[in-house]
Amino acid sequence: MDYKTKFTISAKGLLEGEQRFDYEIDKEFFDYFNNPLIRNGRLQAIVLLNRIDHSFTADLAIKGELELECDRCLGLYNYPVDLKHYLIIKGEQEYTEADREDDDIILMKEADLSFNILQHIYDFIVLSVPYRKVHPDDESGNSTCDPAFLNRINEEQHHKQEGTDPRWDILKNIKHN
Repeated sequence: MDYKTKFTISAKGLLEGEQRFDYEIDKEFFDYFNNPLIRNGRLQAIVLLNRIDHSFTADLAIKGELELECDRCLGLYNYPVDLKHYLIIKGEQEYTEADREDDDIILMKEADLSFNILQHIYDFIVLSVPYRKVHPDDESGNSTCDPAFLNRINEEQHHKQEGTDPRWDILKNIKHN
């Protein structure tokens, strides 16, 4: 069975009212997308689907932890995720790609009677990742990054400040004239 089919919701047999779908999100989920930004995570996604005629509303709640790589020390750390999002799923006789302007509305042909929530869950998770991914500070405000790596960075910066390039020294003299 294709991994994507685990996230396909068949609307054909759903009764009107609220239905609940639970999804475990783990390494296999992130391997499916092959994105180096997120390699692993342990999350729970809950989709509360409310059917009204040929349309649905979906409340998504995603909670857990992502394993991210620190931009400063390249070490792995756990990043907490707690998301809530709302989608509308509409059943239409016919629609064109121009009808699909809103990202929060999923259009499905009434003949299909199924839709896949996989990409939407992934997109919401990826959008929750901070632009700058660094280990969180401890209670004292100190970095929890790898101390050996931070020392090496500081040594490199100190080494660069000690020696100067003679070409730049000549330019510094111009400033004083």
